[in-house]
Amino acid sequence: FVMFTAAAAGLVVSAGIGTGWWYWSSQGPNEPPRNIFGIRLEDIDEEYMQEGIPVVMADCFSALRSHLKEEGILRMSGETEKALQLLELYELGERPPLDSELSHTISTLMKKFLTKMPEPLLTFSLYTEWVELQRDSNELSTEEWIEKANQMINKLPERNKVLFLRLLAFLFECKKHEQWNRMTAKNLGTVIAPSICFPDDDYPTGKMMSELSLVGSLITTLISNYDSLDC
Repeated sequence: FVMFTAAAAGLVVSAGIGTGWWYWSSQGPNEPPRNIFGIRLEDIDEEYMQEGIPVVMADCFSALRSHLKEEGILRMSGETEKALQLLELYELGERPPLDSELSHTISTLMKKFLTKMPEPLLTFSLYTEWVELQRDSNELSTEEWIEKANQMINKLPERNKVLFLRLLAFLFECKKHEQWNRMTAKNLGTVIAPSICFPDDDYPTGKMMSELSLVGSLITTLISNYDSLDC
């Protein structure tokens, strides 16, 4: 199903893609200034960064590595209320011990960071190029596709690029445990893609919906070929 809701606080989009659920929303006009969530990556102060990525994402990657064999990792929803509590702790500059949290709650926290970004990790401006890259995939050899993918990743703003590569590295690790977690590259791509690659509000809705499978396939292919990327 697909549901679109426009409200004064911003646009909210919800959709179901196979087993993946996604939404994104803009920050409401009455919300207090944020330090991590809901602001541009380049606006996050260094004190909230670790090795080039937001501390919350670094902590989520670290904590989830001990859960890589859990079935449905990243796919199943966690405790939303608990994830929101953790979100607020990060906003206050704290580093809550995520190792004591359920894996699905950590996944929910990670996806909340991604979906609350003012624009997707792969950016609005490059959306059409990402879609065309995957649309042309059948006409390209694997080597040619990877070369073009490297070029696209290098077009990203530096912080987007660093975080995207770290995310792909984590997803690649998840894929290597698919025997246990049942999360193939396709399943991972389906779950994550709509949170990091979508067009801006002016893009035709019907066209966007028709391209959802391409976006999922794009992230699936990037995960599968992560160890061949050179960017």
